[in-house]
Amino acid sequence: MQSHSNLSSIVTFLFAGLILFAPLVIIAQTPPAEPSSVFVVCEGADCDFEDLVRLVNNIITWIINISIPIATIAFAYAGFLYLWSGDSTSKVEKAKEIFKNVGLGLIIMLSAYVIVRTIMVALFNDAGYINFF
Repeated sequence: MQSHSNLSSIVTFLFAGLILFAPLVIIAQTPPAEPSSVFVVCEGADCDFEDLVRLVNNIITWIINISIPIATIAFAYAGFLYLWSGDSTSKVEKAKEIFKNVGLGLIIMLSAYVIVRTIMVALFNDAGYINFF
């Protein structure tokens, strides 16, 4: 009976590891679209409107890439507060407030991105359109 329990533990451990590490392997396989570590894509008088749009695109991409992990940490913190609040209604209310504010912030941020993207698609034809993300 002991060997069946050990086998079950090993299979569970391998399955959990596969689920946890599979996204990392998939992300490692996707090549980056273009280097986004540089905000400014032109120098001096060589800049035109398209370069300005690329600059705004790089800034928006950076902000979204930073805000999603921060929101994840805030959700985890609120969940920790909620789980460990015990009988304290003030901690429960604080956790609910954090959940609400972070969720609302993400919705506003991503909605603004969709609105800006829609306007960019409407203003630029296919040749002049710069793809966000």
